[in-house]
Amino acid sequence: MPGYSTYLHPVRDGVLLGIGYGGTENGEDMSKLKIALYDVSDMNNPKILDEFIINNGYTDVNYDAKALIHFSAKNIVGIPVTVHSYNGYGNPVRSFAIISYEGDKLESVSGFVHETESKYYYGGLFRGTCIGDYLYTVDTCAVIEHRLSDGEKLRECVLATDEELNPKIDIEDYKDDADMGVVVATSAAYIP
Repeated sequence: MPGYSTYLHPVRDGVLLGIGYGGTENGEDMSKLKIALYDVSDMNNPKILDEFIINNGYTDVNYDAKALIHFSAKNIVGIPVTVHSYNGYGNPVRSFAIISYEGDKLESVSGFVHETESKYYYGGLFRGTCIGDYLYTVDTCAVIEHRLSDGEKLRECVLATDEELNPKIDIEDYKDDADMGVVVATSAAYIP
């Protein structure tokens, strides 16, 4: 099996969903995000059932298992995915991938784009959750509601930054105090 999984998640008895990187027989390829379904019912002979590769993709699940959501009643798993463009133009595209599985197949991988007027180059923490038939994606800048059935973006709530909530804060005032500077510069939920 080329590549490797950085996270394995049980979806049912004897079947694991693997999140990691694709590769070749010569080694891993860190530019290919790999989502795979594995049959581990025979631990001496694990098998790959199905896989999906996202070129130039990255997910926080590779180092933070809490970024993954699993709704076994609907046979879906969700992960945040960032796809980078390596042509030198444009910003990364951030989406939340909903992976539907049934039997031995990954039935579909749908990306719900989380696009906002970002106040930061990277939006920081990025998570999602499903409530009923809706997907909510959240980052440090906004909360966006999508309809799961067709992916339509329904509503968006833009979150305020520290500077917008408390314009009196001057980062320069804290440059001699490294700890305070970090807190003021990175907190996106400061309430005076």
